[in-house]
Amino acid sequence: MAKKRAAGQSDHEPVSEAARAFGEKIRARRESLGLTKYALSKRTGISAQGVLLLESGRRETSWERVQLLAMVLGIPLEELRDPSLHLLDYTPIPKGRPKKPEAPPAEVPAKKPAKKRDG
Repeated sequence: MAKKRAAGQSDHEPVSEAARAFGEKIRARRESLGLTKYALSKRTGISAQGVLLLESGRRETSWERVQLLAMVLGIPLEELRDPSLHLLDYTPIPKGRPKKPEAPPAEVPAKKPAKKRDG
């Protein structure tokens, strides 16, 4: 899945830092295995031009293609993960109506001593 470029962005610039880093990992592994871009394209079904664009970070791809590349190149998917991604903090929202804050206990007036009755 190709990402649309922002206005003024050249076709020669990486789509993002993550796409550039991903492409470098793919290229390094492909070269270490002695595969050409053409050979990788035949094994994955991605065109040779598509491989070139992925490796240069100028195109992003689908999850399906990431998995295909990982299988063909023998790379664990964890190694292809973008290290800049972090989980967001999640605080669940309590269900139901909010409880009213408890009022401080009311002061009980001290008892006055009982008056003596004359009688």
